Amino acid sequence: INMPRMHGVELATLLAQDEQTAKIPILYLTGMVSPEEINELGGDHCLSTLISKQSPTAELFAAIDGLLNP
Repeated sequence: INMPRMHGVELATLLAQDEQTAKIPILYLTGMVSPEEINELGGDHCLSTLISKQSPTAELFAAIDGLLNP
């Protein structure tokens, strides 16, 4: 989410607005929130998934699999 020169949400918005990249799933891997806070937020937003860096590796793999094999 925090990236040089552009915020991750800005990038996701630009990708969503472009016909060629609109369907690319996005996974936010962040250290800004805990796994518990993500659960409170709801986890998934449109084609993007938010996961905490503190989450178990299996949860990360499951999120990736869920995005690649909906």
